[in-house]
Amino acid sequence: MFLETSNPGFVSNVTSKLNSLISEDIEIVLATTDMGNAFEDDEVSNYHLSNLQFTFPAIAKTYNEDDTNSFANNYVKRFGVTPNKIAVRGFDLTMDVVLRLVNYDDLYASVNQAALTEYVENKFAYKKKLFGGFYNDTVYLVKYEDLRIKEIIQK
Repeated sequence: MFLETSNPGFVSNVTSKLNSLISEDIEIVLATTDMGNAFEDDEVSNYHLSNLQFTFPAIAKTYNEDDTNSFANNYVKRFGVTPNKIAVRGFDLTMDVVLRLVNYDDLYASVNQAALTEYVENKFAYKKKLFGGFYNDTVYLVKYEDLRIKEIIQK
């Protein structure tokens, strides 16, 4: 089932009602194409979203502290806290640009030669705009599972 709204009260009501319908015989998966603030509002139960396997697209996957990750481990050693989304995004973007500059003669040519790159929480696949410039054309499909946000990996 898809839910598209910007009203947190509506999200709360719908998720509550759908959650009450779940049973051994009935499985309900809730999805949206626009993960806006309405789904993150305090009024909306994360338990309901998790029970409904709430699924949505995200530009970055959530770093899992259980994962072994040298950037995150070094960050914790140096600063005493886990890196936030901005720090991880900065690392991923810097790593992408530096590796493209080192491995390819031309940064623009690297877009065609290294079609997709992926790092800690972000992946990059640049596409050329019609009237100049480039944009990142990647997205992760994620879902709530056991009160955590997990990437849906296609096999």
